[in-house]
Amino acid sequence: MNQKSIIIDRNVRCAYRQLSHILREQITGGEYLPGEQLPSVDELSRQTGLHPNTVKLAFRELRESGLVKYLPTVGCIVRDDAPCKIALILPEDYGQSLEVFAGLNEALGNYGRAELLPYKGAEEFDTLINVQTENYSGAAIYPEHSSAEKVRQLRESGFPLVQIDNFLRDVTQGAYVDSGLYEAGMLLTEHLIGQRHTPLAVIAPDNPGGWKFIEGYREAHRRKHETAWSCNIKKLNSQLGAVGLTGDLLSSAKPPQAIIYVNPTNALSGCEVLKGAGRDDVKIAGFGSLPGMKLWSIPVITAGRDYRKIGSDAGRILLELRQLPKRQRLTLRMEKHQAEIRI
Repeated sequence: MNQKSIIIDRNVRCAYRQLSHILREQITGGEYLPGEQLPSVDELSRQTGLHPNTVKLAFRELRESGLVKYLPTVGCIVRDDAPCKIALILPEDYGQSLEVFAGLNEALGNYGRAELLPYKGAEEFDTLINVQTENYSGAAIYPEHSSAEKVRQLRESGFPLVQIDNFLRDVTQGAYVDSGLYEAGMLLTEHLIGQRHTPLAVIAPDNPGGWKFIEGYREAHRRKHETAWSCNIKKLNSQLGAVGLTGDLLSSAKPPQAIIYVNPTNALSGCEVLKGAGRDDVKIAGFGSLPGMKLWSIPVITAGRDYRKIGSDAGRILLELRQLPKRQRLTLRMEKHQAEIRI
């Protein structure tokens, strides 16, 4: 067993409560997972310099709080139903982060609490991933796509992990809540084609999530026997954002009659460009929503999703994973969410 660092401040009274607090933080932070054994009284006594009776008092507090149980000849074991601290790692611009957060906490109930950790870019995401096993007992993440290897390593370590949206092909292991990017791309495209708003354009991030949305966009064109013009499929990059790409589409030889944006923030940028160009004849559609969207100067057709249920499904799966031995946490499980049109 790896020894976790414990430092007792001898200038503060109630050393056993200090020890109890440190062990509590280590348990709820995931350093000791359900079913794991804590160091023995003798081991902690040697490490901290505390009298064995003082260590026993700390253990008694942990037992009374329901965090651990004592097994004769074994020692103190973290209870399977011990409270957990879960990280919710989402991009800063993820739509309705608070709804996902609320759903996650509802699912955890009395078994734990979630902490929302927004990130901007790969570097911040990597930093958050690196501290998971030290500070948390599980995580629900919307991954930074360039960090797939780090996510894979964390998952294969047995750490309880649920990924929101599955962007990997031929997935055979892990837990996912798929919120329907492919289906949303197909649904919005079919709706706009049915309303005769063709040709259609799509502006999506140049990452696996955006590619899945574009696949749905292409599939809807195939089903409706329409042509998905390559010049109308635009991918966001560091040089051209939603504003520039929308301007490019409007100035093309055959401008689209409708533009679909994967990100609601990009849809807002598109609305501003259309308003400035006096092109209120071009329809705007998007996946997800922002507060106050109904007050925008240009109406937006949206494919919505139940963000709260995404969070609650992630929380439910995390609680299930925490009850399993580490080797069984890689069993493939998937919850799929369907998008719906909102006009």
